[in-house]
Amino acid sequence: MKIITTSITAFVLSTSPALGDSFMLLDTSGTVRPVQLTTLGSGVIEFIDSEDGFTTIPYDECIAFLRPTPHPLKINQPTVVLHDGQTFPGTIVVGPDEDRLRWQHEWIGQLDIPIDEIDRIILGASDTGTTSETDSDMDVVRLRNGDVVEGFILELAPVLRIETGSEGGTRTLEIRHDRIVEIDLFGRNTPPSDPMVWTNDGTIVHFPDIGITPDGHLEFGDHVHAVESSPDDQSGPHLQMIHTISFGGSSIHPIGSLIIESIEGPETRSIVRPPHVTDPSAPFGLSPVELHGPVSVRYLLPDGSFRFRSTARMPDHATKWGDCGMNILVDGEQVHRCIFNSGQSEHSIDIGLSGGVLEITLDEGANGPVQDHIRFEYGMLLPTRPSTPRTFDESLEDPQ
Repeated sequence: MKIITTSITAFVLSTSPALGDSFMLLDTSGTVRPVQLTTLGSGVIEFIDSEDGFTTIPYDECIAFLRPTPHPLKINQPTVVLHDGQTFPGTIVVGPDEDRLRWQHEWIGQLDIPIDEIDRIILGASDTGTTSETDSDMDVVRLRNGDVVEGFILELAPVLRIETGSEGGTRTLEIRHDRIVEIDLFGRNTPPSDPMVWTNDGTIVHFPDIGITPDGHLEFGDHVHAVESSPDDQSGPHLQMIHTISFGGSSIHPIGSLIIESIEGPETRSIVRPPHVTDPSAPFGLSPVELHGPVSVRYLLPDGSFRFRSTARMPDHATKWGDCGMNILVDGEQVHRCIFNSGQSEHSIDIGLSGGVLEITLDEGANGPVQDHIRFEYGMLLPTRPSTPRTFDESLEDPQ
Protein backbone atom coordinates (compact mmCIF):
# COMPACT_ATOMS: atom_id res chain seq x y z
CA MET A 1 0.00 0.00 0.00
CA LYS A 2 1.36 3.40 -0.95
CA ILE A 3 1.50 6.02 1.77
CA ILE A 4 0.89 9.67 0.84
CA THR A 5 1.83 12.08 3.61
CA THR A 6 1.67 15.82 4.16
CA SER A 7 4.40 17.81 5.92
CA ILE A 8 3.56 18.66 9.50
CA THR A 9 4.43 22.01 10.95
CA ALA A 10 8.06 21.74 12.10
CA PHE A 11 9.29 23.16 15.36
CA VAL A 12 12.65 24.88 15.59
CA LEU A 13 15.44 22.97 17.30
CA SER A 14 15.31 25.16 20.38
CA THR A 15 11.82 23.83 21.10
CA SER A 16 11.51 21.51 24.07
CA PRO A 17 11.94 17.80 23.25
CA ALA A 18 8.73 17.23 25.22
CA LEU A 19 6.81 18.33 22.12
CA GLY A 20 7.63 14.93 20.77
CA ASP A 21 9.33 15.43 17.39
CA SER A 22 12.93 15.74 18.63
CA PHE A 23 15.11 12.75 17.73
CA MET A 24 18.74 11.80 17.34
CA LEU A 25 19.34 10.86 13.70
CA LEU A 26 21.78 7.99 13.17
CA ASP A 27 22.77 7.95 9.50
CA THR A 28 24.76 5.44 7.48
CA SER A 29 28.02 7.31 8.07
CA GLY A 30 27.63 6.62 11.79
CA THR A 31 27.00 10.28 12.59
CA VAL A 32 24.51 10.96 15.38
CA ARG A 33 22.94 14.43 15.52
CA PRO A 34 19.80 16.08 16.93
CA VAL A 35 17.03 16.79 14.42
CA GLN A 36 13.35 17.60 14.20
CA LEU A 37 11.54 14.93 12.18
CA THR A 38 8.88 16.49 9.94
CA THR A 39 7.94 14.09 7.13
CA LEU A 40 8.24 10.45 6.12
CA GLY A 41 7.43 10.58 2.42
CA SER A 42 7.59 8.17 -0.48
CA GLY A 43 11.18 6.97 -0.17
CA VAL A 44 12.49 10.18 1.42
CA ILE A 45 12.72 11.64 4.91
CA GLU A 46 12.49 15.33 5.73
CA PHE A 47 13.85 16.85 8.93
CA ILE A 48 15.38 20.03 10.33
CA ASP A 49 18.84 20.18 11.85
CA SER A 50 20.69 23.10 13.41
CA GLU A 51 23.26 23.50 10.60
CA ASP A 52 21.41 22.82 7.36
CA GLY A 53 17.79 23.67 8.16
CA PHE A 54 15.27 21.69 6.11
CA THR A 55 17.00 18.56 4.79
CA THR A 56 15.85 15.52 2.85
CA ILE A 57 17.60 12.16 2.61
CA PRO A 58 16.53 8.85 1.06
CA TYR A 59 15.50 6.02 3.35
CA ASP A 60 18.71 4.10 2.60
CA GLU A 61 20.80 6.98 4.05
CA CYS A 62 19.08 6.64 7.44
CA ILE A 63 19.67 3.95 10.03
CA ALA A 64 17.31 5.20 12.72
CA PHE A 65 15.69 8.05 14.60
CA LEU A 66 16.40 7.59 18.32
CA ARG A 67 15.11 9.43 21.36
CA PRO A 68 17.60 12.01 22.77
CA THR A 69 17.20 10.52 26.26
CA PRO A 70 16.39 6.82 25.83
CA HIS A 71 15.14 4.94 28.85
CA PRO A 72 14.40 1.26 29.54
CA LEU A 73 10.85 0.31 28.65
CA LYS A 74 8.66 -1.61 31.07
CA ILE A 75 5.56 -3.44 29.82
CA ASN A 76 2.87 -4.03 32.44
CA GLN A 77 0.45 -6.13 30.40
CA PRO A 78 0.44 -9.48 28.57
CA THR A 79 2.81 -9.46 25.61
CA VAL A 80 3.54 -11.66 22.61
CA VAL A 81 7.07 -11.62 21.16
CA LEU A 82 7.77 -12.99 17.67
CA HIS A 83 10.98 -14.66 16.48
CA ASP A 84 11.86 -11.54 14.44
CA GLY A 85 11.65 -9.29 17.52
CA GLN A 86 8.20 -7.80 16.92
CA THR A 87 6.48 -7.28 20.27
CA PHE A 88 2.79 -6.70 20.88
CA PRO A 89 1.33 -5.82 24.29
CA GLY A 90 -2.34 -6.79 24.44
CA THR A 91 -4.62 -9.70 25.26
CA ILE A 92 -5.39 -13.17 23.96
CA VAL A 93 -8.63 -13.54 22.02
CA VAL A 94 -10.18 -16.94 21.34
CA GLY A 95 -9.71 -17.60 17.62
CA PRO A 96 -10.97 -20.24 15.20
CA ASP A 97 -7.61 -21.90 14.42
CA GLU A 98 -5.48 -23.96 16.83
CA ASP A 99 -2.35 -23.27 14.75
CA ARG A 100 -2.65 -19.49 15.14
CA LEU A 101 -2.89 -17.05 18.03
CA ARG A 102 -5.62 -14.40 17.91
CA TRP A 103 -4.26 -11.30 19.69
CA GLN A 104 -5.85 -7.92 20.41
CA HIS A 105 -3.51 -4.91 20.18
CA GLU A 106 -4.65 -1.47 21.32
CA TRP A 107 -3.99 0.51 18.14
CA ILE A 108 -3.19 -2.09 15.47
CA GLY A 109 -6.34 -4.12 16.14
CA GLN A 110 -6.71 -7.89 16.04
CA LEU A 111 -3.78 -9.95 14.81
CA ASP A 112 -3.84 -13.57 13.66
CA ILE A 113 -0.31 -14.87 14.31
CA PRO A 114 0.98 -18.31 13.24
CA ILE A 115 2.23 -20.17 16.29
CA ASP A 116 5.50 -21.09 14.58
CA GLU A 117 6.37 -17.36 14.36
CA ILE A 118 5.98 -16.82 18.12
CA ASP A 119 9.03 -16.80 20.38
CA ARG A 120 7.25 -16.34 23.69
CA ILE A 121 4.09 -15.07 25.34
CA ILE A 122 4.41 -13.23 28.66
CA LEU A 123 1.19 -13.37 30.67
CA GLY A 124 2.17 -12.18 34.15
CA ALA A 125 4.65 -11.86 36.97
CA SER A 126 5.95 -14.80 38.97
CA ASP A 127 4.84 -15.31 42.58
CA THR A 128 8.45 -16.31 43.32
CA GLY A 129 9.78 -13.10 41.72
CA THR A 130 11.95 -14.91 39.16
CA THR A 131 11.70 -16.85 35.93
CA SER A 132 14.19 -19.47 34.82
CA GLU A 133 15.99 -19.59 31.49
CA THR A 134 15.64 -23.02 29.90
CA ASP A 135 17.71 -24.24 26.95
CA SER A 136 15.21 -26.77 25.67
CA ASP A 137 14.21 -28.28 22.33
CA MET A 138 10.59 -28.32 23.52
CA ASP A 139 7.97 -25.74 24.36
CA VAL A 140 8.31 -24.48 27.94
CA VAL A 141 5.57 -23.15 30.22
CA ARG A 142 6.61 -21.32 33.39
CA LEU A 143 3.99 -21.13 36.13
CA ARG A 144 3.44 -18.51 38.83
CA ASN A 145 4.43 -20.95 41.59
CA GLY A 146 7.83 -21.55 39.98
CA ASP A 147 7.03 -24.89 38.33
CA VAL A 148 8.14 -25.51 34.74
CA VAL A 149 6.26 -27.73 32.28
CA GLU A 150 7.96 -28.91 29.06
CA GLY A 151 6.33 -30.55 26.09
CA PHE A 152 4.52 -29.80 22.84
CA ILE A 153 1.83 -27.12 22.92
CA LEU A 154 -1.36 -28.24 21.18
CA GLU A 155 -3.52 -25.17 21.78
CA LEU A 156 -3.04 -21.71 23.31
CA ALA A 157 -6.62 -20.56 23.94
CA PRO A 158 -9.09 -20.55 25.63
CA VAL A 159 -6.86 -22.65 27.92
CA LEU A 160 -3.34 -23.86 27.19
CA ARG A 161 -3.13 -27.54 26.24
CA ILE A 162 0.33 -29.12 26.29
CA GLU A 163 1.38 -32.70 25.57
CA THR A 164 4.08 -33.92 27.94
CA GLY A 165 6.10 -37.13 27.87
CA SER A 166 7.15 -39.46 30.67
CA GLU A 167 8.29 -43.05 31.15
CA GLY A 168 4.66 -44.14 31.16
CA GLY A 169 3.89 -42.46 27.85
CA THR A 170 2.40 -39.10 26.95
CA ARG A 171 -0.41 -37.13 28.52
CA THR A 172 -2.14 -33.85 27.81
CA LEU A 173 -2.37 -31.13 30.46
CA GLU A 174 -4.74 -28.17 30.48
CA ILE A 175 -3.47 -25.02 32.22
CA ARG A 176 -5.47 -21.86 32.83
CA HIS A 177 -3.85 -18.61 31.68
CA ASP A 178 -4.05 -17.08 35.18
CA ARG A 179 -1.57 -19.73 36.39
CA ILE A 180 1.02 -18.93 33.70
CA VAL A 181 3.90 -16.46 33.80
CA GLU A 182 5.43 -17.19 30.39
CA ILE A 183 5.04 -19.51 27.42
CA ASP A 184 8.36 -20.08 25.63
CA LEU A 185 7.84 -21.74 22.26
CA PHE A 186 10.60 -23.70 20.57
CA GLY A 187 12.07 -22.16 17.43
CA ARG A 188 14.87 -20.03 16.05
CA ASN A 189 14.97 -16.27 15.93
CA THR A 190 14.91 -14.63 12.51
CA PRO A 191 16.37 -11.29 11.36
CA PRO A 192 14.12 -8.25 11.82
CA SER A 193 12.71 -6.32 8.87
CA ASP A 194 12.80 -2.57 8.35
CA PRO A 195 11.17 -0.17 8.76
CA MET A 196 10.58 -1.01 12.43
CA VAL A 197 8.88 1.19 15.01
CA TRP A 198 9.33 1.13 18.81
CA THR A 199 6.64 2.90 20.85
CA ASN A 200 6.52 3.86 24.51
CA ASP A 201 3.83 1.26 25.28
CA GLY A 202 6.36 -1.48 24.47
CA THR A 203 5.20 -2.23 20.94
CA ILE A 204 7.88 -3.17 18.40
CA VAL A 205 6.33 -3.54 14.96
CA HIS A 206 7.29 -3.77 11.30
CA PHE A 207 5.14 -2.04 8.69
CA PRO A 208 6.21 -2.09 5.02
CA ASP A 209 4.93 1.48 4.64
CA ILE A 210 4.89 4.24 7.24
CA GLY A 211 4.32 7.98 7.23
CA ILE A 212 3.38 10.93 9.42
CA THR A 213 -0.07 12.50 9.38
CA PRO A 214 -0.49 16.32 9.33
CA ASP A 215 -1.24 16.29 13.07
CA GLY A 216 1.94 14.33 13.89
CA HIS A 217 0.68 10.75 14.25
CA LEU A 218 2.26 7.63 12.83
CA GLU A 219 0.51 6.50 9.64
CA PHE A 220 0.73 2.90 8.48
CA GLY A 221 -0.78 0.34 6.14
CA ASP A 222 -2.10 -3.08 7.12
CA HIS A 223 0.09 -5.33 9.21
CA VAL A 224 0.85 -8.69 7.61
CA HIS A 225 -1.01 -10.46 10.46
CA ALA A 226 -3.97 -8.06 10.65
CA VAL A 227 -7.30 -9.90 10.80
CA GLU A 228 -9.16 -7.28 8.79
CA SER A 229 -7.76 -5.15 5.99
CA SER A 230 -8.41 -1.43 6.27
CA PRO A 231 -9.36 0.45 3.09
CA ASP A 232 -7.53 3.57 4.29
CA ASP A 233 -4.18 4.21 5.94
CA GLN A 234 -4.48 3.92 9.70
CA SER A 235 -3.43 6.43 12.33
CA GLY A 236 -1.30 5.20 15.21
CA PRO A 237 0.45 6.86 18.17
CA HIS A 238 1.68 10.45 18.10
CA LEU A 239 5.38 11.11 17.57
CA GLN A 240 5.54 11.93 21.29
CA MET A 241 4.84 8.25 21.98
CA ILE A 242 7.42 6.88 19.54
CA HIS A 243 10.69 5.67 21.02
CA THR A 244 12.59 4.76 17.83
CA ILE A 245 12.02 4.47 14.08
CA SER A 246 14.45 2.18 12.26
CA PHE A 247 15.12 2.19 8.52
CA GLY A 248 18.38 0.23 8.60
CA GLY A 249 18.92 -0.93 12.17
CA SER A 250 19.01 -4.56 11.09
CA SER A 251 22.27 -3.86 9.20
CA ILE A 252 24.35 -2.66 12.15
CA HIS A 253 26.15 -4.62 14.86
CA PRO A 254 26.04 -2.86 18.25
CA ILE A 255 29.13 -3.52 20.37
CA GLY A 256 26.96 -4.78 23.20
CA SER A 257 25.54 -7.53 20.98
CA LEU A 258 28.87 -8.99 19.81
CA ILE A 259 29.89 -12.42 21.09
CA ILE A 260 32.60 -12.19 23.77
CA GLU A 261 35.42 -14.68 23.19
CA SER A 262 37.36 -13.91 26.38
CA ILE A 263 37.78 -11.43 29.24
CA GLU A 264 41.13 -11.07 31.01
CA GLY A 265 42.46 -8.88 33.79
CA PRO A 266 45.60 -8.57 35.91
CA GLU A 267 46.47 -11.41 38.28
CA THR A 268 46.05 -9.00 41.20
CA ARG A 269 42.31 -8.79 40.47
CA SER A 270 40.30 -11.70 41.84
CA ILE A 271 37.21 -10.47 39.97
CA VAL A 272 37.33 -9.06 36.46
CA ARG A 273 34.16 -7.20 35.61
CA PRO A 274 32.62 -8.04 32.21
CA PRO A 275 31.35 -5.30 29.88
CA HIS A 276 28.14 -3.81 31.25
CA VAL A 277 25.25 -3.23 28.84
CA THR A 278 23.39 -0.46 30.66
CA ASP A 279 20.06 -0.68 28.78
CA PRO A 280 19.14 -4.24 27.70
CA SER A 281 15.86 -2.93 26.23
CA ALA A 282 17.60 -0.50 23.85
CA PRO A 283 16.33 -0.74 20.24
CA PHE A 284 18.38 -3.25 18.20
CA GLY A 285 20.74 -3.54 21.20
CA LEU A 286 22.31 -0.09 20.73
CA SER A 287 22.89 0.40 24.45
CA PRO A 288 25.79 2.20 26.11
CA VAL A 289 28.49 -0.29 27.11
CA GLU A 290 30.79 0.29 30.09
CA LEU A 291 34.24 -1.20 30.69
CA HIS A 292 36.10 -1.15 34.01
CA GLY A 293 39.85 -1.60 33.69
CA PRO A 294 42.44 -2.84 33.73
CA VAL A 295 40.80 -5.33 31.38
CA SER A 296 41.12 -6.94 27.96
CA VAL A 297 37.92 -7.95 26.16
CA ARG A 298 37.98 -9.96 22.93
CA TYR A 299 34.91 -9.93 20.70
CA LEU A 300 34.25 -12.15 17.70
CA LEU A 301 33.78 -10.02 14.59
CA PRO A 302 31.05 -10.80 12.06
CA ASP A 303 32.05 -11.52 8.49
CA GLY A 304 32.66 -8.50 6.29
CA SER A 305 34.24 -5.06 6.44
CA PHE A 306 33.01 -2.48 8.92
CA ARG A 307 33.64 0.90 10.46
CA PHE A 308 33.72 0.98 14.25
CA ARG A 309 31.96 4.19 15.26
CA SER A 310 31.46 5.35 18.84
CA THR A 311 31.99 8.12 21.35
CA ALA A 312 34.15 6.80 24.20
CA ARG A 313 33.85 8.81 27.38
CA MET A 314 35.24 8.66 30.91
CA PRO A 315 32.31 9.45 33.25
CA ASP A 316 32.59 12.67 35.25
CA HIS A 317 32.84 10.85 38.58
CA ALA A 318 35.95 9.00 37.34
CA THR A 319 37.95 11.95 36.02
CA LYS A 320 39.41 12.99 39.41
CA TRP A 321 41.62 9.89 39.62
CA GLY A 322 40.94 8.10 36.35
CA ASP A 323 43.94 7.84 34.03
CA CYS A 324 44.06 5.02 31.51
CA GLY A 325 44.98 4.09 27.98
CA MET A 326 42.64 2.36 25.57
CA ASN A 327 43.95 0.12 22.81
CA ILE A 328 41.88 -1.33 19.98
CA LEU A 329 43.33 -4.31 18.14
CA VAL A 330 42.12 -6.51 15.29
CA ASP A 331 43.59 -10.03 15.19
CA GLY A 332 46.36 -8.85 17.52
CA GLU A 333 47.35 -5.78 15.50
CA GLN A 334 46.82 -2.37 17.10
CA VAL A 335 44.62 -0.05 15.01
CA HIS A 336 43.85 2.68 17.55
CA ARG A 337 45.11 4.04 20.88
CA CYS A 338 44.00 6.97 23.02
CA ILE A 339 44.46 8.25 26.58
CA PHE A 340 41.72 9.22 29.05
CA ASN A 341 42.21 11.51 32.05
CA SER A 342 40.81 14.72 33.54
CA GLY A 343 42.23 16.74 30.66
CA GLN A 344 40.92 14.46 27.91
CA SER A 345 37.82 12.55 28.98
CA GLU A 346 36.23 11.96 25.56
CA HIS A 347 37.35 10.53 22.21
CA SER A 348 35.53 9.91 18.94
CA ILE A 349 36.26 6.54 17.36
CA ASP A 350 35.96 5.99 13.61
CA ILE A 351 38.18 3.19 12.34
CA GLY A 352 37.94 0.47 9.70
CA LEU A 353 37.74 -3.14 10.87
CA SER A 354 38.03 -6.42 9.01
CA GLY A 355 39.12 -9.63 10.64
CA GLY A 356 38.20 -12.29 13.15
CA VAL A 357 38.71 -10.82 16.64
CA LEU A 358 38.23 -7.29 17.97
CA GLU A 359 40.15 -6.66 21.18
CA ILE A 360 39.63 -3.64 23.45
CA THR A 361 42.03 -3.16 26.34
CA LEU A 362 42.14 -0.62 29.16
CA ASP A 363 45.54 -0.29 30.83
CA GLU A 364 46.33 1.76 33.91
CA GLY A 365 48.02 5.14 33.73
CA ALA A 366 50.07 7.23 36.16
CA ASN A 367 47.49 6.98 38.96
CA GLY A 368 47.33 3.20 38.85
CA PRO A 369 44.19 1.07 38.45
CA VAL A 370 41.83 3.63 40.00
CA GLN A 371 38.57 4.69 38.28
CA ASP A 372 39.66 3.29 34.92
CA HIS A 373 36.07 3.45 33.70
CA ILE A 374 35.11 4.04 30.04
CA ARG A 375 31.63 4.27 28.54
CA PHE A 376 30.97 3.60 24.83
CA GLU A 377 27.99 5.55 23.52
CA TYR A 378 26.39 4.59 20.20
CA GLY A 379 29.11 1.98 19.79
CA MET A 380 28.49 -0.01 16.61
CA LEU A 381 29.94 -1.70 13.56
CA LEU A 382 28.62 -0.16 10.34
CA PRO A 383 28.87 -2.11 7.07
CA THR A 384 31.33 -0.41 4.73
CA ARG A 385 29.54 0.93 1.67
CA PRO A 386 29.58 4.05 -0.52
CA SER A 387 27.63 7.01 0.80
CA THR A 388 25.26 9.19 -1.22
CA PRO A 389 25.50 12.94 -0.54
CA ARG A 390 22.59 14.47 1.32
CA THR A 391 20.26 16.68 -0.68
CA PHE A 392 18.61 19.90 0.37
CA ASP A 393 15.22 21.14 -0.76
CA GLU A 394 15.75 24.84 -1.45
CA SER A 395 12.04 25.31 -2.12
CA LEU A 396 11.26 24.73 1.55
CA GLU A 397 11.21 27.75 3.80
CA ASP A 398 11.70 28.00 7.51
CA PRO A 399 8.44 28.06 9.51
CA GLN A 400 7.19 31.52 10.35
